[in-house]
Amino acid sequence: MLLVISALISASTQGLAAGNSPLWQNRSDDNDPGPVLSSHDDDEDEEDDSDDNSGLGNDENDEDDEDEEDDEDDEDDDDEDEEREVKVEVEDNEVTIKLESKGPGRKDEVKVHFDADEGQMKVSFEHEDATEEEVEMRIIFHKLIEFLDTNGDGAFSPLDDEVVQDFLVEELAVDELSTGAFEVDGKVGQQVNVNYTFPGTENGNFSLVFWVFGQFTFVNGVPVRPSEAKIDIHIEDFPFLEEESSVAVGLIVKTEFEIEDEDVTFDELLAQGQEHAAFFRWADEAEVDGVNQPVTSTRVSEKIEVELEPDEGEFENKTRLFLAYVRGSEIIHDPTVGIMAITPIPIVLPVGGPNLAAFGIGLGTVILLVLGVWAFNRRRR
Repeated sequence: MLLVISALISASTQGLAAGNSPLWQNRSDDNDPGPVLSSHDDDEDEEDDSDDNSGLGNDENDEDDEDEEDDEDDEDDDDEDEEREVKVEVEDNEVTIKLESKGPGRKDEVKVHFDADEGQMKVSFEHEDATEEEVEMRIIFHKLIEFLDTNGDGAFSPLDDEVVQDFLVEELAVDELSTGAFEVDGKVGQQVNVNYTFPGTENGNFSLVFWVFGQFTFVNGVPVRPSEAKIDIHIEDFPFLEEESSVAVGLIVKTEFEIEDEDVTFDELLAQGQEHAAFFRWADEAEVDGVNQPVTSTRVSEKIEVELEPDEGEFENKTRLFLAYVRGSEIIHDPTVGIMAITPIPIVLPVGGPNLAAFGIGLGTVILLVLGVWAFNRRRR
């Protein structure tokens, strides 16, 4: 009996090995590559794999690729077809941008609120469908930091690099807050300008420019969807004290949803709800004195408990984000905030799916045999 059980276990184990890997390691998520660095060796391996897969399997792969392309085209079509009504409200030094759905049978709203005095922005989403859902993220433009890049990695590290000086955004004077309509490719949008001045300078300023549209369009080559706002960060004539220093923008991102590693790519922070997610993403390059230069980010996450107004809830997750730029007289960078729909990650069976089924049958048989032996011995006693 023991020999039979041992043989079954061995056969079942071999069946699992032939089936590649467990189910949870075969999830496909093409839209979230995660924090993975590519290398030339990886590229060569992929080329070798593609060569090995030549022959009969090519037709199936081509069909899968065509299906994926069709899905991407459908998503692009959905973006292009979506329309929202844009409303901009200004009161004192606060601006509220509302992007309300226009489709029949839908009632949802994307809202971007910015308090210029506090340097605090809130992006939120509410919809009343079969189930109510609220998603919210706060992004605080905390400070501008002049630093010496001690380790030479181009990033600002609070523990390693030397801070020369910093300016808290909430202490900077709001020089301008204005709004206005504009047109791009026949589509009318709204623009919000918020300008701060550095103390003791004539032309030194830090400004944020919000771009929103009710229809899908491109602004300076960047796609802007009706459920998001493009933001231009402008730093002009920063008052540097050191000749070899750089500048970074320090932000604080707060959300009631936990930002896990799998939700963070190199250029995006994502707070995921049930069916929608709030995001803050940024380009990996900035225009510095008319030349594209790399943007290096550093993130530090922690748990906090912050008491807010009773109707605003409580945030428990905070991420400090530092965006470091190459030194220059004029720096332009364009992050984006907004809401995106999410779908459950499908579970894809491995190529050796039948072997995995054989493993389940074999394991079940082993369990039944063990139970039978145990019952037989118990009856003899």
